[in-house]
Amino acid sequence: MTRALLSIGLASVVWAQNFGIGTPTPTERLDVEGGRLRVRAYSGAGIRVATVDPNGVFGVIAGSAAGDILQWNGTDWVAAPAPSATAQTQAPLQGNGTAGSPITFQNGTAAGQV
Repeated sequence: MTRALLSIGLASVVWAQNFGIGTPTPTERLDVEGGRLRVRAYSGAGIRVATVDPNGVFGVIAGSAAGDILQWNGTDWVAAPAPSATAQTQAPLQGNGTAGSPITFQNGTAAGQV
């Protein structure tokens, strides 16, 4: 009986401590030194961003198309398409910001004129 109680007591002490991988002195509940962490449930095509919800549960977020950005919707980070717009300019600037017509200064624009 004493041996069983001692075993239960030791298990409680062991589980109450920090756990280290590659470090003899872990400073957090799980402390991984060097290398990379792999979570097989999150494997797949492309690179994703790791997230943590308010309950401390890990997850991932990824865009669905090239050029997608992360946007805060007031509650969560969500993947969103990159905004696109054409600039309107007037002298001394010219161009509309597209690849074919970049925004530039007109020749002869003086410092402080913009």
